[in-house]
Amino acid sequence: MATSKRGNPGRAPGRGGAGALSVEALVGSALALADAEGLDALTVRRMAAEHGVTPMAMYHYFADKDALLGALAERLLSQVRLDDAGGSWEARLEAFFTSFLAVLRPHPEVAALVRTRILDGPAGLAVAEHVLGLLTAAGLDAEQTAEVGTYALSALVTLVTAAPGPPAATADRAGQVRRRRARLSALDPARFPHVIAAAEPLADCRDEDVYFDRGLALLLGGIRALPGSGTGQL
Repeated sequence: MATSKRGNPGRAPGRGGAGALSVEALVGSALALADAEGLDALTVRRMAAEHGVTPMAMYHYFADKDALLGALAERLLSQVRLDDAGGSWEARLEAFFTSFLAVLRPHPEVAALVRTRILDGPAGLAVAEHVLGLLTAAGLDAEQTAEVGTYALSALVTLVTAAPGPPAATADRAGQVRRRRARLSALDPARFPHVIAAAEPLADCRDEDVYFDRGLALLLGGIRALPGSGTGQL
């Protein structure tokens, strides 16, 4: 995330607000815009218009759009709790995964940014260090912790981004769910009996807490089942 020393950001003609700009304020408004309208709506021009400044003024704070997206990922990662108050590695890992999910769940449109940017900034590096330390405590070596840590964080992001049903902010969400359910229910029962039977939960996530709890249980169960987990010996 690059900043510039070149002069003051420029106001758009007839509009104010540039003096109140900051990286924190811009990241906050970018997150709100992406939550409401998706990442495709998040452009330098749109952000400039939202804040009443010229597009060039945005480059005083971010070198390009990718730098802004990186700052969004860092904002989310900085909110993950990294408590290590003792207890078993399993309990500490579950607490970390739970916090990671709690941060991402309100932001399904932005969560995917986290997957490829965890090692790009200080907040993401702190998350990586924490999860690798917990997996080391589980008895895995450096290569295994890198692999399992990557699998685990990617799986948690996917739980959020691939949850059944349209995002909560989707226009005509109920209509989309209804049409998807009808399409699945109308499939050939001879070829797709199981899809038809699961049409309702495939069309929408009826209980998000149950959905995420099951996903978390599957992930933790898989880590527990790895050879050497919990023994400190491989």
